[in-house]
Amino acid sequence: MLHQITEKIPNGKLLTVKVEFDHKIKHVQILGDFFAHPEESIIDIESRFMNVELGFDGEDMIKDIEGLISRRGYELIGVDAASIVRLVKRALG
Repeated sequence: MLHQITEKIPNGKLLTVKVEFDHKIKHVQILGDFFAHPEESIIDIESRFMNVELGFDGEDMIKDIEGLISRRGYELIGVDAASIVRLVKRALG
């Protein structure tokens, strides 16, 4: 299955996530009018969802992504880890 969700993040930008899944997440694509520096940081964040069970713990995933952002010195403007995780979970139904 492939689901797409788009949302205007409060006090932020437009965020779209496309999620392909069956019993696990196969692929996540994060798009929108937010800013990410470096641009490749989004690819790293997307990869954190690969092969994750559909019922994953959102709080744990937020902490994981925030840790990745912090360790690598990534900068997201107009979107945050919690918004990304929330939309991925919504896309999963």
